[in-house]
Amino acid sequence: MDRKEWLSSVKVGDQVIVRYGFGIIRNIQNIQTITRITKTQIVVGENRYRKSTGVGIGSGGRLSIGEATPDGVATIKAQKKRSALTEWFNELRVRNLSIEQLEAMKAAYEGA
Repeated sequence: MDRKEWLSSVKVGDQVIVRYGFGIIRNIQNIQTITRITKTQIVVGENRYRKSTGVGIGSGGRLSIGEATPDGVATIKAQKKRSALTEWFNELRVRNLSIEQLEAMKAAYEGA
């Protein structure tokens, strides 16, 4: 199914991948649910998208929706999990860890 067919077949309650970004500089993706559909628009939360293109109205092309395929959803969930773990790790106070905990972390890292 091509993009135009997909956009014309979506319905309220369907999940979509919302992309917000500035090309390669920053690209954020989230999984969200369609909340309303009009003749010309698809509404996801507080944002509106053209039903013909999936591009956010008034976004200057920086906001768009795409089909939430199983692979796409799995990729986004993995990216978010990795990001949360990386943030947690960056804030970790290693001085507060015991030698045993540090050795276990080292062993896990070296075994990866």
